[in-house]
Amino acid sequence: MGRSENRVCFSLWICLLVWLQPALSLSGPVIGLEGGRVLLPCTYPVTRGTITMCWGRGSCPISKCNNGIIWTNGKKVTWKASEKYGLWGNITQGDVSLTITQLTLSDSGTYCCRVETPGLFNDQKVKVSLEVHEAVEDSTLFSTTSFPESVALRKTELFDLETKPDGNTLSSIIIAMFLLVLLVGLSLYLYTWRNHPCRKTSNLPDSSLSALENALSPAAENVYYIKFENL
Repeated sequence: MGRSENRVCFSLWICLLVWLQPALSLSGPVIGLEGGRVLLPCTYPVTRGTITMCWGRGSCPISKCNNGIIWTNGKKVTWKASEKYGLWGNITQGDVSLTITQLTLSDSGTYCCRVETPGLFNDQKVKVSLEVHEAVEDSTLFSTTSFPESVALRKTELFDLETKPDGNTLSSIIIAMFLLVLLVGLSLYLYTWRNHPCRKTSNLPDSSLSALENALSPAAENVYYIKFENL
């Protein structure tokens, strides 16, 4: 029974850790000007080799990408929705940052980079918010041929970004809490079962049971005798 209990508890803890794994989010929005271009950063380590990935509009779903923009097979771009989107970094080295050119105000919104890491619920998800502002004449805020430092993040900075829960993460936390309550309830049940008085009595040695029977026998005979007298 001990091994079975350990397996159940171990499985529940694994599920808990999996569901608590949050999506990685950028702490601040990327800002661009109408008619210009921006870089939405996303990189991944290639220690396991090149991996398929995608960019999409909106928050990161449970799998794949909503409103897909661009797809790669880990080596090159295999599909993209428009020529305004491109991956200009070294894809084979894990640089899958998205470049958007010819910006319009409608490009503003949330973008999701999903790297399909092998394994159950192992995908790396990066959520980036883009704000496109109207171009100002003679503005020196942005250049269409260069990226501001706040936009073109270095690879080493990407993995230090702040983690913020989104809708999917909130659902994951609720499920994780349910699993945690289930695990605690199972542990209490097993503890109570082990320490139940009936279970302790059933485990008494034969000598103890014999002594108990002998102690009860005279009492039983006396009862019989009294009943006989009354008759």
